[in-house]
Amino acid sequence: MKRIIAGILLLLILSSTVSCMLVLPSSKETAESTESKAPETTEAPAAAVVMPKAKEFSFVYADDASEEIKDFVGDLRFTVKMELLKVDIPINPETATAHQIVIGGCGAIATEVQESLELNTYTIRSVTDGDAWKILVVGNNQRSTLAALERFEELLREKSWKELLEVNITESLGLRMPKKISIYGDSISTYPNVSNSSLYNSTLSGQVVWYGNQIAKNQTWWSIVLETLNAKLCVDNAYSGDYTYSEYALNRAKNLHRDFGGKIENPDTIIVYFGINDCWRRVGTPAPKDFVGCYGDLIRAMKETYPDAQIFCCTLLSGYTYQGDVLAPYNRGIRQVAKAEDVYLIDLDQMIGAEYLANLSELTVDKENFHPNADGMKMMGDTIAAAINAWYYGE
Repeated sequence: MKRIIAGILLLLILSSTVSCMLVLPSSKETAESTESKAPETTEAPAAAVVMPKAKEFSFVYADDASEEIKDFVGDLRFTVKMELLKVDIPINPETATAHQIVIGGCGAIATEVQESLELNTYTIRSVTDGDAWKILVVGNNQRSTLAALERFEELLREKSWKELLEVNITESLGLRMPKKISIYGDSISTYPNVSNSSLYNSTLSGQVVWYGNQIAKNQTWWSIVLETLNAKLCVDNAYSGDYTYSEYALNRAKNLHRDFGGKIENPDTIIVYFGINDCWRRVGTPAPKDFVGCYGDLIRAMKETYPDAQIFCCTLLSGYTYQGDVLAPYNRGIRQVAKAEDVYLIDLDQMIGAEYLANLSELTVDKENFHPNADGMKMMGDTIAAAINAWYYGE
């Protein structure tokens, strides 16, 4: 019996060995079989992206980079570090910081790229410099470089790191110099037969005007802005004594277009100098509405009514009792709304506020040292025009 069982086991082993030999051909046969099945082709294989040898990408930017750019880069460092942790890039200690993310025109390669860009455009592209990678995040001016950084942050979240090393995009900010400007304001922006003229907008005929013969029309701050920028007035919707939480103020924010003869002409730019009357109206009970909320409602109404318009919000200049601790909260509110609503801020308080306050009696036309005279208007107009020029050209 034992001999019979041993024989059966031997037969099973021999059978299994033969079966494996049939399934697994020799290496020579495998090579010949693979070679015979390979399709014929004349196309060159696609070039593969060679991944960097280091995970460390250092940020570099020019010494004259704006504080906004520096702050943005500071926040972006952590995002880049976290994204790099997700990819398998072998680290070479000898070149650990050879790879760079270059912001703006820093270095020969980035400067050459920057000089080739159109005004208010930016590019994000990867290039090699020897055996190191450079990801260029470059605009032709400070603002477009900041926009490039914002776009780069989006790409970090949308694309793989391998895709980032193949990126090459150039985009425009779509900015334009003002041509048709509307003014939104209070007494400081009024002028007879302009801010109360239905020839501009049918809702203006009942507007209260403060200025009369104290200054000529071409001496108003907004006339100086129009002349400097070679733009025309669309509507001057200014109302003396108005304040942010009035229903009329909200209605005025939606009537910054011309409608004479039934023909609608919308502004491409809106300049807001408004809010000073809130300082003295905010007394007694019940407490008036929140300034930031009401100012924000006005700006949101403008954005909704004129979605294609560029909006500039100006902080306020001092006048007799409207200064220091009284005025500061309102200017902080304007800054806050401009940032939250993503509109442009012209910070007159920071730009000329101290000089204006020191010379109130020489720059105002009334005994209360509040309404600007021709010199005060010129200081305002020149500063606002220069700020809009700087906004467009990105200086």
